[in-house]
Amino acid sequence: MKNIMKMITISRSKSVTSAVLALWLVLPLFYYNILNILPRYKFSILERKGTPKFMKQFKDDFNESGEFLLNTPGCLIPNYGRTIIFKPAKIYKKNCAQRGVFINTVSDDEIQFVINNDVLNKYRKNKNDINCCYEFVSRPNSKIPGVNDTQVEYSKCVPFKNGAITKLVNEVINVKCVSGNSTNAFYKDGYIVLKKVQRKETKEPQDKWNVLILGMDTMSRARARFSLPRTMEYLKNSGWLDFKGYQKVGENTYPNIMAILSGNAKLYCGSSMDKCNDRLIWNKFRSAGYVTAYAEDYLNLPDTFRNYGGFEVPPTDHYMRPFFLLGEYTTGNKVCTQKMSSAIHILNYALQLTLAYDKSNFFGLFWMNSYSHNQINNPTLIDSQISEFLKVTNKKNTFIFFISDHGIRFGESRYSVESFYEERLPMFYMWVPLEFRERYPDEFYNMQVNQNRLVTTYDLHETLWEILKISDDTVAINKSTVCPQCTSIFEEKSINRTCMDAVIAEKWCSCHNLVPINKESKTAHKIIEAALDGVQNVSNSVKTRKCSACAKLEVKNVLRVHEYYNGDTNKTHYVVAFLLTPGEMGYEVIVDNETSGYRVTSPLSTITSYNKKGDCVLNHAHRGLCVCVNTHCR
Repeated sequence: MKNIMKMITISRSKSVTSAVLALWLVLPLFYYNILNILPRYKFSILERKGTPKFMKQFKDDFNESGEFLLNTPGCLIPNYGRTIIFKPAKIYKKNCAQRGVFINTVSDDEIQFVINNDVLNKYRKNKNDINCCYEFVSRPNSKIPGVNDTQVEYSKCVPFKNGAITKLVNEVINVKCVSGNSTNAFYKDGYIVLKKVQRKETKEPQDKWNVLILGMDTMSRARARFSLPRTMEYLKNSGWLDFKGYQKVGENTYPNIMAILSGNAKLYCGSSMDKCNDRLIWNKFRSAGYVTAYAEDYLNLPDTFRNYGGFEVPPTDHYMRPFFLLGEYTTGNKVCTQKMSSAIHILNYALQLTLAYDKSNFFGLFWMNSYSHNQINNPTLIDSQISEFLKVTNKKNTFIFFISDHGIRFGESRYSVESFYEERLPMFYMWVPLEFRERYPDEFYNMQVNQNRLVTTYDLHETLWEILKISDDTVAINKSTVCPQCTSIFEEKSINRTCMDAVIAEKWCSCHNLVPINKESKTAHKIIEAALDGVQNVSNSVKTRKCSACAKLEVKNVLRVHEYYNGDTNKTHYVVAFLLTPGEMGYEVIVDNETSGYRVTSPLSTITSYNKKGDCVLNHAHRGLCVCVNTHCR
């Protein structure tokens, strides 16, 4: 047990109650599991078996091998998961590194350093004495825009010996070790230890409900079932809700996250996200006495908010961005921060949050990009850790949302017709606390019904408001101005609900049964010609640097042509996916048959990978719309 205890990054507080002490007996095993990325232990969850007699019984007749994923009068979605093919990413047997220094928490504001000399000896090149020091890392206090959210500052590096105890000044800590009198560190590692903040309680904790959101980028429900088998098996067998018709409302991460946080997918905050923070739901929870947290890894993408100015002021009480600014690097399939996987750091920090505020309330959003954002990433490599994390964070007063923003948007997997649905239907799994199920049986029954109804990110926003309202009845709910008719998933969704009812643009609506059209038919030729004209018109409008222009495009290969009837518009729409030359760029285009002929009526989608031939564009966002060619300059 001593050896296992040395492996943990967070140890028990001296002042915790006997109930928490019991939890800490299990915790070291979890940390040993997480830090080594080799889970060996199974965790049991104490759940009350059976359903109270007064609770309405719900029978879910969904058939995973059935023809339809969703089958209501308002929304019909084929069960594309039966036939879609995911090409497994190649697994590179490379890990981040091995830790030689660990940090334990002694109390809320004290930490202890533990040195493993056997590991450190593997890093150094001579036999001189090992000397280690620590420095606290903080955000700058600069008035220059962009500095505070992109740079960090370091305190003086203080020497320490094995077992040394010190005050936890800041959450982020950098450790360096040198050999003898050398000034060049042979060992560096970064740590983040949650530093507890105080919030004034307005109600007893059991009358409030916590919110924990764990997100994985680019994970459709089908991809989750393919790449996270252990997690999916746990969710299926443990009473989690599975919202099969969860629909995105925007193209990429930002609009879908903003729809959840603000109720407005198109909310634009100008030069800085700080101007919008008071409109984000986590700030509403904070005003109600909750402790808030936000984390997102793989900053090189960049993260969700960086392209929109970022946050000059930390948006939440606990904010992991300064930690990842220590430096992330890629090795094989993994993205690492110092000696450990960035995503594992996120899981550890999220667990620290749930433990630190076991007797108070929290709202946490933890978003992982590094194992799933690209097709070369392999989510399976973190499957075991996610399943174990969801088990140990499963608490009596915490709603847990395991979600994504969209499916795979680029690459060869977008060539198939199944990808039309895969891209538009992110995963959404939810844990509803057992006590909530008993105290609010009607709401829980409605939530079960809604597993097989059309649900959107706007509904998830309203659900977060509803949780806050139930926790604090003095809260005034701010309805989404984009979808004022949207309601929380505590209310039963109509079986007649359509994309138009849910404010889902036609481009993103997946409530259609696509019917193939013969690509050689006269109708198909007219549709393809209209689609090509639409892409060319958009490409012609792209502004480029001097002496360059976007090339004239021609069809190289038609991947698919389908049609569907839309009852909302009383129209037949056509979906075309093709590859164009030059540049081998692929596009998915929706064409309508208007009185004036066939024409593109919705924004097009680029479906091939990142375009390296569009460097001449002035707006970086237009790279996928242009294949650059040189022009004659005078």
